[in-house]
Amino acid sequence: MAPTTVTAGRTVVYSDGACSGNPGPGGRAWVSPEGPFASGPAAATNQRMEISAVPGAGAVP
Repeated sequence: MAPTTVTAGRTVVYSDGACSGNPGPGGRAWVSPEGPFASGPAAATNQRMEISAVPGAGAVP
């Protein structure tokens, strides 16, 4: 993974989501200059985890 960069008021955030089974236990994570974060529900779909990682990263101050 390339380093996270902050330039001209923009922040680069790397995110990913997955689940074991479909549906199954899920997880989503992101890394930003503020540090890493991960969470996930007991039952989810892969698409739900992939899509929810990006808005979650935007909610972190």
